Amino acid sequence: MPPPPIDHPRPHLAALALALAACDVPPIPPPELPPCLPIEIGAQRATPTDAPAPWRRLLLREDPGSTAPLACDGSPVQDPPDPCTPDLAPLTVRADTSDEAIVVAGADDLTAVWIMTHTSIDGDAAGPVALVRADTRALTVTAIGILRAPARGVSLQLLDAGDPETRQHFLVAEGERCPDATPDICTREVRILALADHTLRGSAVLDADGRCLEPARIALAFERTRDGADGRPHRALARRTLRADRHGLWLDEEIVVDPADPVRRSFVEQRRITYADDHLRGLVETPWQRGERGAP
Repeated sequence: MPPPPIDHPRPHLAALALALAACDVPPIPPPELPPCLPIEIGAQRATPTDAPAPWRRLLLREDPGSTAPLACDGSPVQDPPDPCTPDLAPLTVRADTSDEAIVVAGADDLTAVWIMTHTSIDGDAAGPVALVRADTRALTVTAIGILRAPARGVSLQLLDAGDPETRQHFLVAEGERCPDATPDICTREVRILALADHTLRGSAVLDADGRCLEPARIALAFERTRDGADGRPHRALARRTLRADRHGLWLDEEIVVDPADPVRRSFVEQRRITYADDHLRGLVETPWQRGERGAP
């Protein structure tokens, strides 16, 4: 008996198969996943007033080969490069971990959590900082980073800046720095971290050419002495505030010249801060430029 005839593919189907094989079909990208594993919390919803224990389990990864804790994504607790302040005091692992969680409720069902695992002799604390989403069953990290900021009187704030098409998200830590020589004279400082993908990134503020405009630790009040047109030194006080609106993130600086003089002069300088190319970027706008944009 002759063998059954071979059923060859139809010509149009064979051509289609060859065409599909020849196409450079890009692979389907994997879904974006949070950087750290969630932890189950049972039926009771977690709140910012909870004890530090669940936050430690969520944000920290224990490394058997090291005495220093790591962030839950494996990042070590260390300072990012800061060309504007190269000589920061070194960080050491905190000995007392009984009260090291700083948490604050944020918008959109997010909580900002900072675990202070390290300290330094200049009054700073450092450790993993995260945006955490809580539901009735689990805590989930949506973004993670490393924060170094003054430990005294610290607070965390989430800011959204820009319009819907250019919106950027920032985490701002504000605290007090008090010198050992004059502990009663403290200055407020802010640290700004930008949300990029699933990472909170902090840096110094640079201009378009990469030059330093502000260090990563931004003082909110300071004093300067400048030579005036009359040849005399003039004392100037600067006070700063950080705000966000539909135009962006702004660092407003009010400068008062000769504050003890009855005819004192003051003016306000505004610097818009954005995040681009892995750094915070700053741009000082003149009143003319603000008028051109229609901004106040």
